[in-house]
Amino acid sequence: MKHLFSLIVALIGVSAFGQTTSDELRPVSCSNRLVTAVRCSGRFCDNITLSCGGPAHQIYDVKWTAFISEEGGAEASCDVVAPFFGKADKALGFVTGVKCKGSYCDDVSLECVSLRDARADENWS
Repeated sequence: MKHLFSLIVALIGVSAFGQTTSDELRPVSCSNRLVTAVRCSGRFCDNITLSCGGPAHQIYDVKWTAFISEEGGAEASCDVVAPFFGKADKALGFVTGVKCKGSYCDDVSLECVSLRDARADENWS
């Protein structure tokens, strides 16, 4: 798991780190804001801290990914349904939270959302 969270990944804006989870703690969520960065600490990088930022969004759909680990091919995708132009359509999801289980937070799951106030034709770079 150390390799998954060794780098701090800044996605949008800058905000303070605050919410931390680990194998013995509850999941953390940015609620209606997006994860802007991830940091890990601890002997095996098992304490995962989120930074939340950006404007508050209207959430349409919330789903958790399957748990991933470096032993089983560490890849997760935020595939959620979003309402564009009055109908549901597959869309790229956004990460708003994280939870883990197993010794030293070995297995990680991402909380993914689709945004009611995002449009499919917007450029989210």
